[in-house]
Amino acid sequence: MQALMMSQVAYRILGLCFLLIAMPMQASIEQLQQQGELQINSWLSPESDIVKGQQINLQIEIASQQKWQGGVVIEHIEIENAIVLQREKFAVNSVRNENGKSWLVQLWTLVIYPQAVGDYIIPEIAVDVAVVDSDGYITKGPLLGNKLTFSVIENTAMLNSINGTDGDNVEWIASPSFSIDESFDRSFEGLKAGDALTRTLLFSAKDLPAMMLPSLALADIAGVAIYSQPAQLVDKVNRGDYLAKRTEIHTYIIEQAGDYIIPKQVYYWWNTKDLSFQRIVLPEYRLKVAGSNMATILMWSLVSILCLLIMVLLIKKITSHTGLASRWASLKVLLHSFSRDPNRQLERRFQSACKRGSDELALALLYQGLDHYEEHFSGVIRQLLFELDNTELKQQFESLIQYIYADNNTEVKERGEAKEVDIKLFAKTLIQEMKKMNSQKKGWFTKVDLTLN
Repeated sequence: MQALMMSQVAYRILGLCFLLIAMPMQASIEQLQQQGELQINSWLSPESDIVKGQQINLQIEIASQQKWQGGVVIEHIEIENAIVLQREKFAVNSVRNENGKSWLVQLWTLVIYPQAVGDYIIPEIAVDVAVVDSDGYITKGPLLGNKLTFSVIENTAMLNSINGTDGDNVEWIASPSFSIDESFDRSFEGLKAGDALTRTLLFSAKDLPAMMLPSLALADIAGVAIYSQPAQLVDKVNRGDYLAKRTEIHTYIIEQAGDYIIPKQVYYWWNTKDLSFQRIVLPEYRLKVAGSNMATILMWSLVSILCLLIMVLLIKKITSHTGLASRWASLKVLLHSFSRDPNRQLERRFQSACKRGSDELALALLYQGLDHYEEHFSGVIRQLLFELDNTELKQQFESLIQYIYADNNTEVKERGEAKEVDIKLFAKTLIQEMKKMNSQKKGWFTKVDLTLN
């Protein structure tokens, strides 16, 4: 009996072995590639005459006789001294017939930006794929491509074209198209201390990522404060066309009168379309900022005083003969109401600007008032705050400037959220601190008490 049972078990095992041998074995991705049912091919465009910073398209084509299953993932490629990006999220799909066989084809594009002259090696490209055969069996795994090499040459034509400069230290870009659009929000005419200029620049280039676009080099200008918003970077991809944009907004606040120069800037670029050296020049700008209009104020003050004296003499003469001394008090009030006080007018304009919420105008009037009527004011509020040594006032001033001139606060303003610093309160506190520092000062902010609350 035991021998019979053993023989049955042996027959079953033998039958199972024959069944396994008869079943088709599922091939791996590597085997499918070796059998010619999966293909991968890669190439570079361009292949030669490549310069530093130029975009190189790495084309990866995968083809299968079986249906694709799920997505395709290209593993990250590391190349020394080069930036490698997969800027397109989708492949270009197609179908082709070769020797009576149908292939499903996917074409992927990566971009490479070499950062130095020399020879480069692209290692084996691994693409994770999944295919399904006619029986529904799914095969997954990495599909390995071939190694590639390319060389980046010294751009002697570019370096020789940059006259009078050390080519190794000059920054330049390589692109088939590069432009800079620049604008100011107001004219340079009639500038006064306290005014602000907003400068907007738009850098645009093809076949570059926005992070590689140049930027405006800001030079320190004594007497002018510069506030910059964070740069806005935009990358657009449309069917293999790459467009990069960089937007910069800078606000120049003129703190005191004088002549200023915003220096010119030169941007160099190698036109990869026609292989030529080109440059873009942002011109030099000269600002002529008028000082305090004290001469005009003094002239009108003298005229007013002379007219007042003449009227006083005439009235005294009339009252002495007619005995109308009782009307003298009323006439004095009337004369006082007709007298024009420039500092009072400036104060009223300041109050009106604060009431309307015109903080930029109010700040300009604050500058003007300090400049006209405070003999110890140097023309720069920052310098005044430094002399006062008041940390809280310094922080309030910086917060106020950011709120007035930074466009990234637009959403806050539109939502109606309260600003951190009120300019009326800031001006009042500043004046009080100045009075403490020098109680003997004369002028608009001391003799005429501002009612800021």
